[in-house]
Amino acid sequence: MRVAEICNPDVVTIAPDLTVKEAARRMRDLGVGSLVVVAPDNEHEPIAIITDRDIVTRCVAADLDPDRTRITSMMSAPLRTVTSDTTIDEALKIMSYRSMRRLVVTDHEGRFTGVVALDDVLQLLSREVGNIAGLIRRESPAVTV
Repeated sequence: MRVAEICNPDVVTIAPDLTVKEAARRMRDLGVGSLVVVAPDNEHEPIAIITDRDIVTRCVAADLDPDRTRITSMMSAPLRTVTSDTTIDEALKIMSYRSMRRLVVTDHEGRFTGVVALDDVLQLLSREVGNIAGLIRRESPAVTV
């Protein structure tokens, strides 16, 4: 299965020159845990990602002023992306190796098409385990799962 099948296509973006406070407010208002930082001259070119964890560990815990701190100093860069035809297994290997919970998904021209998160993979696995449990119940009615 490819990441395109499970990624979230509703990517929320932000410009790198805005403040951390503006990023935090955008996350709060839109109910997301990360923002894709886009190039100043091309809103379709992802250059980094900033997460709620980045804000907490790099800004708040470091006693920096979120009103004055720019996203450029808090964002995770360089950005690691995968293409939409990357397999979920490959994406998980990258996430594991780099200790990442999210990957930006791009087309072959480098424009973002979504974000795949570890939570997306867990939801897929949960559905698959449910399907297997249902099959076991149907095939072996005496077994309780």
